[in-house]
Amino acid sequence: MRRRLKALAAGLAAITAVAVTASPAYAAHDWGEVFKGCRNHVIFDYARDGSGRMAGQGVLVCDQVRSVLRPEITVGYRNKFYFKGNLCTSVSYCATPMLYVPYQAGYRYTAQNAGTINQDFIWPQSAWAIVTVTG
Repeated sequence: MRRRLKALAAGLAAITAVAVTASPAYAAHDWGEVFKGCRNHVIFDYARDGSGRMAGQGVLVCDQVRSVLRPEITVGYRNKFYFKGNLCTSVSYCATPMLYVPYQAGYRYTAQNAGTINQDFIWPQSAWAIVTVTG
């Protein structure tokens, strides 16, 4: 009986070690520089829902209420690009819906948020939030 328990414990430990090393354990996020009292934020991580995908979200945060906030998230890898945006009115915080992309080990993913406010449509690159993750 004792041998069985030891063997079972050793097998369980081996399976746990393989599961921990097989799943990516990283998260990346970045803030852009403050521009007109607002900052872009991007979050990009391995999806926690067990789907085997990568997930990202763009957020735009301002120091006061603005008439229009337009955060976005763009993810590029393997010469493919995925995009989601959002438009919020009369708020100081706005986030995009989650963007899911397929996960493939060994590829480099770049996620960025180049969101803008009010009637601006282009902000300086220093205000963008950009992260790079290698799967």
